[in-house]
Amino acid sequence: MINIKPNKYQNTSIKNYLTEIHNDNGKFTSAIYLDIPCYHNLGDMLIYLGAKKMLHDLNVTVRYTESALSHNLKKIKRILKQHPDTVILMQGGGNFGDLYSEAQTY
Repeated sequence: MINIKPNKYQNTSIKNYLTEIHNDNGKFTSAIYLDIPCYHNLGDMLIYLGAKKMLHDLNVTVRYTESALSHNLKKIKRILKQHPDTVILMQGGGNFGDLYSEAQTY
């Protein structure tokens, strides 16, 4: 069996890059996180868990989390009214292309 070790420098540079993006965008502290994976794709679930950890490390309060196909627009509007500095984040992936077009129709 081959033992594969993660490249700790690559992971650090990715985290530093994402932190830089966060800092360049006003260091937002409040977010709505949409289009989380609610299906059996381990890779997407790991991306989601990594994003949750990153947001936690950046002291971002995630006020609402939901999949793209079951979000509550009234709740989102209420949160944005109560916390106008809130940004909307989306998981991304194939649903930003032509692979899962149903996610873009909502």
